[in-house]
Amino acid sequence: MTMRLIRNQAAALAALAVLASCSNGDSPTRTEPSPTGAGSTKTLQPETGRQTQDRPSSDHTRGLPPEPPRKVEESGTRPITYGQGQTLHLGNRKIDTGLDFLSVAVTDDGAALTTIDGGIWFADGRTVERIGSTIALRVRPRSVSPGAEVMPPEWVITDTAGSLLAWLEYPGQRPDRPELVVYDSASRVVLERKPIEVVPDGGSATVLAIAGRAVFLDAQVSGPPPPGSVHRYDVDTGVLEPAAEAELAAERREVSRTLVVGPSAEASGVLHTEDVYRGLNSVQRLTVNDSKLEDLLDPHTGEQVKLRVPAGCGSGAMWFLQWLDDTRFTLISGHSADDPSPRGDLLVCRITDGRCDVRLDRSTWPTVSTAPLLPGQMGGVGAEVALGRAARTVLEEE
Repeated sequence: MTMRLIRNQAAALAALAVLASCSNGDSPTRTEPSPTGAGSTKTLQPETGRQTQDRPSSDHTRGLPPEPPRKVEESGTRPITYGQGQTLHLGNRKIDTGLDFLSVAVTDDGAALTTIDGGIWFADGRTVERIGSTIALRVRPRSVSPGAEVMPPEWVITDTAGSLLAWLEYPGQRPDRPELVVYDSASRVVLERKPIEVVPDGGSATVLAIAGRAVFLDAQVSGPPPPGSVHRYDVDTGVLEPAAEAELAAERREVSRTLVVGPSAEASGVLHTEDVYRGLNSVQRLTVNDSKLEDLLDPHTGEQVKLRVPAGCGSGAMWFLQWLDDTRFTLISGHSADDPSPRGDLLVCRITDGRCDVRLDRSTWPTVSTAPLLPGQMGGVGAEVALGRAARTVLEEE
């Protein structure tokens, strides 16, 4: 598999990071990885020089549990998120993670990152802690390929609100033995680790979406979910059972933070990033016509949502990135008429005001090498740059 091809594939892994301006002086530190995939976090308190250390989770863990994780924004909101290089912009924090991360997934408590070795990390604005592992990528001098026959295309999934994360782990790096992991980023605990025994021979499992307290999975051989392959896991009861695609679509439309794109609430795709590459009915690309976003509906009321973008945006396309709260979400425009890649202006849309305003202009990422690693599965230039950087680091260390 050529580097070009795998970069395009890994664009589906690329995801989020966070808004921001300047560092507030905090010095987050990276968790030391352990053989089990978990680790310890050492946090330096800059104000006093006092050092605290994380909860025991392996032989590499030292000291006492840390303070409870802080919200990075006021309750119920999420920060604008993006990554550049090893820097995670999380709200008003600019975090040097020390990681060549490939994707980011936002919760109400921070952001989950993934790395080329299959590591899954969580950053809350003060610390960066390894919380799990999935299938690693194998790096060769002229290519990057999955470390096993099957690699989950999303790695980590979140909902548009709340603290739940879900991913698949593979004991022994064996793709035929997936385990669903559900993690609560508010309490920093694994809620469930459940073997997935419904995968057909030669098939694979994929986490499709989180909707409220339900995690939807697909267990199949390849391609979009065929009839009978979708399963629903109830976080509260621990029950994993078959689910109809209509049930999945309905639950995704019922969450508090959602809009749909199309002629009606029932015949429309959910405005989302997490499953664009998984054959589900989602829409990420929005059409701008005469400085207005077209075909947006509120599925709860069936009413049209009218939003204007700045006059300079004119007509064309924009891409959905993430929800900030119940009435605000972010978009990004193409870079230019000659370069439509999603590294233009980042806008915040306020449904209550009926308008979208530029929050970060394209000068924030002036070159291809500084292209942002964006929330969700859209990939793009920032994802390719992140993968290339991570692969070079691996090769240089060999």
